[in-house]
Amino acid sequence: MFLPSASAETAETSCVSGHIAAACLSLHSKSAGLLQLLYGLPWSTIAPLQRVQNAAAQLVLGLSPRDHVSSALQTLHWLPIHYRIQFKIAQLMHNALAGQCPEYIKDIVAPVASNPGRQQL
Repeated sequence: MFLPSASAETAETSCVSGHIAAACLSLHSKSAGLLQLLYGLPWSTIAPLQRVQNAAAQLVLGLSPRDHVSSALQTLHWLPIHYRIQFKIAQLMHNALAGQCPEYIKDIVAPVASNPGRQQL
């Protein structure tokens, strides 16, 4: 099938954007386990990751470098890295307390009420 040059360029751009979006979603899902390691680190360590996420959002939505990224992250339903770290830790704890996580996590997590010395907390 032959496409005019403008259509071919648009199709190629959308294909590339689709692959980048899929890669970003994969990165978001695969990095979920690593995000807990970043908790408590200084902003100087997290900032490069935020810049990568911002660049990915700009690329996926076709924004210029001068456009604001906050609304782009909202459009894509992506939390900023700082909040994503907090969310993933909260999700991990919820899943651990609900019994929906691997055994190695269940073994190290216990509710405070189950510890006799800390029942009053």
